[in-house]
Amino acid sequence: MIRSTLIICAGIIGAACFLPVSASSPGLPIGTAAMAAPACDAASFLAKASYLSVPFTPSPGSAPPPTSPLPASYKAGLIAAFNAASPAFQQRLCILDAVYVNTVSCTTPGECHSGSWGWRQSKPTVGAGRVVAISTILWTEGTYSRYETDLTQSLLPSVGIAFSAAQSCSPSGACAPVDNLAMALLAALAHETGHIRWYDLVEPNPNSFCDRRFFGYSWALPIHSPPLDESGHPFRHLLTFAEREKLRFTHRWFDHHKNVPLIEKIDHPERGDPPVSQMVHQLVATASPWPSPFAAMSPDEDFVETYTFKVLTTANPPLTSATITVPGADTADIAADYVSGKKTELTAKVACIPASF
Repeated sequence: MIRSTLIICAGIIGAACFLPVSASSPGLPIGTAAMAAPACDAASFLAKASYLSVPFTPSPGSAPPPTSPLPASYKAGLIAAFNAASPAFQQRLCILDAVYVNTVSCTTPGECHSGSWGWRQSKPTVGAGRVVAISTILWTEGTYSRYETDLTQSLLPSVGIAFSAAQSCSPSGACAPVDNLAMALLAALAHETGHIRWYDLVEPNPNSFCDRRFFGYSWALPIHSPPLDESGHPFRHLLTFAEREKLRFTHRWFDHHKNVPLIEKIDHPERGDPPVSQMVHQLVATASPWPSPFAAMSPDEDFVETYTFKVLTTANPPLTSATITVPGADTADIAADYVSGKKTELTAKVACIPASF
């Protein structure tokens, strides 16, 4: 995700984590700014960024890691991502206390994305305790489609699902490509910020979020917060097949889809079930409530990916189309279906994300 393939969070520490700052205050309707956001620009955002070259895993009470100045080769991408964000999300980025560009020793995209995480410190050691890290693999991948493809194949390796042709199309039908590094970095920043916002907006009472509408569309209620890890911390690893199996084995896999297809069936198809490729295609088909296959893995990832989807579809320019190919099934385009009004449930979920992000 953020897009972590290891979405880490600490703070409450949490599955990518956080605390309130100018979202919506109690008593104000969702989408109403609770306080005037400070002025910010790309330079002030970049001033928060530094380079993390030593292994570091957030945990409650841990001191910030040693960092070094951000190499020039990473600055242009972060500036482009900031400039591509909507004014509202730019303000949210400026509220972050630190942004780490994290180099990770890895051999697979899943391992490499483990360097991305969101951290909401319960006992702040960095400003107000809102910290994100994004892996240097994003610069290697170079495009939004490659980023989403690597991430999704880490979750569903047997299917070979692939993203391509990310575009921004105007109402007149004129389209321009947005399949670039700026959109990939914006997606990663949004995903990790979304993990922080989970603790601001959802964690106090997950089953009451947005008058129960958000999770009620997709999940059998009640839903649960991310489970504690072996150390007793809310620490969300990337939900690969191996991680899902571990959670089931330890009885910490709590949540199930309201409707088919079930992730359990995709992982363990039985005789008489549809082919796995067809079940995976259902996750991205027009009738699906998910903003991405990643969102279908757990309620917290559903919130975080919906948050990311809203950031991308309100960007400048916005993401309005991206082809998703499921080998053995068909193609899909979640963004285009959403823009054209075909995603009723997803539209309702997106509306639950505050306009102030």
